[in-house]
Amino acid sequence: MFFGTDPLTECAIFTDGLQPVAMQLAHWTPHMPFFSPLFDFVRANPDVVVAEDSLGAYLGTEKFDKRTDDDRAVVISVWTADGV
Repeated sequence: MFFGTDPLTECAIFTDGLQPVAMQLAHWTPHMPFFSPLFDFVRANPDVVVAEDSLGAYLGTEKFDKRTDDDRAVVISVWTADGV
């Protein structure tokens, strides 16, 4: 659980199946080369259907099959200038 005073601009919640690619497990910190492109993608694609389809295709690739467990779910939220 994280508590802080800095404004929240992006957030991700994921299942343990994504931990090998989403976390630097030795330090128990987020692996930003995984998250930064996802946050940028969501910011640039406000159409939820397009974003869900694209993210689902990305997480279903052979690359992820080899590095993740069977449960791959992620919720991504970003704050945009217009509040959407």
